[in-house]
Amino acid sequence: MSYVIGFLAGAAWGVLGACLNHYVLGRALRGGDRKVLGANLLRVLIDLALLAAVVLARGALPFPYEMALAGTVSALGMTGIYFAFRTASGRDE
Repeated sequence: MSYVIGFLAGAAWGVLGACLNHYVLGRALRGGDRKVLGANLLRVLIDLALLAAVVLARGALPFPYEMALAGTVSALGMTGIYFAFRTASGRDE
């Protein structure tokens, strides 16, 4: 059961990070091509910071941190794909 809780906690953390990434990209798309390039770098740094936070907090987590990492990566990927399709379809303007 602790594996499931760890995965769900990581997924929640990943969804929060994906929402932050989407916000950064949305702001950059309104600003032009140069801002999008900077936003992509910032989004990568956000992803790395999210994963580093899980690894650094591994001693304090009450569940296996590997499952939290897996949940974070899964949620970042799936939510990122959802936001990409949403942005491409024009629903985020």
